[in-house]
Amino acid sequence: MDLDSHIWAYDYQEIKQLLINAKYKQEFAKYRRLIKPLVPRLVNLDDIDLVVCVPTSQMHIRERGFDHSQYLGRLIAKKLSLKFNSVLEQAHDFVQVSSDIKTRQRLPRYICTKNLSNSNILLIDDVATTKTSLIRCAQALKKSGANRVDSATIAYQAMKIKNH
Repeated sequence: MDLDSHIWAYDYQEIKQLLINAKYKQEFAKYRRLIKPLVPRLVNLDDIDLVVCVPTSQMHIRERGFDHSQYLGRLIAKKLSLKFNSVLEQAHDFVQVSSDIKTRQRLPRYICTKNLSNSNILLIDDVATTKTSLIRCAQALKKSGANRVDSATIAYQAMKIKNH
């Protein structure tokens, strides 16, 4: 796996409504509240050079009026006194929310737009389910020279594979 670690603060079900309100109603104070238990856990990561975020689909940015992932990345970078840079782009506009687990694992694909030679990266997203986005972003970051990619999400919910 190209992801060196994954740290999260909550089980998704515990904070689902708070996260939905933050993401869809632009209740930014809720993001600041939700990252409080996460930030202290990130302080111990080794020599982070840069904070980046998993890119949000352009469709979601248009619908919501802001990029929640970039907001989180900037917020966490500021709390950790680190630099933030949006160095990842989606290779195509892919929306995961209604996709099944097989589609989520096959897609998405990301491109890193900057040389990250020997950098240690902290990758931010709001929720992880299959971790595919985190893993694919880590692959793109390492392909661009990153030495280490640690990830952090507000919440984690393991997606279960349905038996048919």
